[in-house]
Order: sequence, then C-alpha cells, then structure tokens
Amino acid sequence: MRERVPENHLSQFILDAVDEMDTGGAKVNHRGSGSEQYPPAMLLSLLIYSYSSGVFSSRSIERVSQAANDKQELVDNVRAIDPVIQSVGSVLIDSGFVSEAAVKEVEEAGEDGRGAPEVLAVIKRERHHRSVADLEKKDDPPPPGEDASFSEKMAHRVATKEGRARYKQRQQTIEPVFGIIKEAIGFRRFSLRGQGKVALEWTLVCVAYNLRRLHRLTTIKTQNITPAWA
Repeated sequence: MRERVPENHLSQFILDAVDEMDTGGAKVNHRGSGSEQYPPAMLLSLLIYSYSSGVFSSRSIERVSQAANDKQELVDNVRAIDPVIQSVGSVLIDSGFVSEAAVKEVEEAGEDGRGAPEVLAVIKRERHHRSVADLEKKDDPPPPGEDASFSEKMAHRVATKEGRARYKQRQQTIEPVFGIIKEAIGFRRFSLRGQGKVALEWTLVCVAYNLRRLHRLTTIKTQNITPAWA
C-alpha cells in the first residue's frame, strides 16, 4: 500500500514510526476462528493516522481507510471500461475519488489518439435540502483564471448550468441501479465466499438486473404502455 500514496504523506511517516515500535505484546487470535486477523502494526498505524486527522469513531475510521484507496481507484476504473464503448465523453464521480493527479491522468489523451473524457465531481459536500436561493435562476459564474487552484477549476465545472445538468445524470444512471438491486430484487448479501466466487455471483446479479430491465422496457414498447415516469 505504501506505493499508492506520496512518499512525504503523513501515513508514510506514521508507518515508519510504528515499524520502530515493539508490537510483540499485541494479542493475536490463535484459536483459528473468525476472520483472518490484520497485523497489529497495521491497525495501530491506522488508529494513529485517524486520530492525527481528527477521526475517532470506528465508522469514520472505516470511511477514512476506504477514502485513501478510492482516490487511487479512479484511473484503474476508467481503464477498465469495456473496449466495446469506443469513447467516453464525461466521467461523473463522487468527491471521494477526486485527486489532482488522478484527474489529470484520466484527462490525458490515450495513445490510440482518442479524446480523453472530462471528469466532473462535486468537491464540497452539498446540502440535502435546497433553499429558495438555490432555486433562483442565476447566470453561470465566470470561468476561473489560469492561476486558479485545481479545486476551484473542478468546482466551476459543476457550477454552470450545463455542468449541473451533466452531473445530475449520475443520479439517473448509477444510484437507482443499486436501489433496485437491493429493494426490488432483494439482493443484500453474497451467498458465496472468496473474491472469485463473489465476482461470479455479482456478474449473475448484474445479468439478472439487465435482463429484468430489458424485459420491462420491451413490454412498455410492445404494449404501448405509458411508463410511470412519462
């Protein structure tokens, strides 16, 4: 994991410090039951890093440990897009995936000469409830200058009318899928164990969802049914 964060990152410093500590007194489960235990030094490093970052609860620590990885996953996820999709115009991501290095790498044109996508993300957490001021029509803000920071340039992308409309598609194309899989289909936990078997089961779930969706759309088209969203 060290190679996934900069050499001067706080986490690297903490890992080096913990390596110098004697963690031999940590209790290890030798009963052979339960999940495989993480190395004591790794957990101690995580606790120290979390507390140094002002994160104290176990749930928040879990999110922190995932967030650092998410920022490294953007490039790999874009590269993993099926080749059958010949071009990608925009990549809509959660703020947890945003890092300047990853966004720049994604937006660089590939060796095949195809245009690179533009990354859209909400940098700051937005309020769930909109105010009257949010509903008022406003002119697009002026574009940031050349000396603007990375965060300012990213924020401007979704501050314009066009940018907001494009980013809003994330709710329409991604979020409902998981809601339907969990609520309508009722899939909430995997029945198999092991990464390979879980990946296979997830593929089965995706196929089931896609066929269910195609059947629904075909029925609407052939029977001239007016969909609820029309």
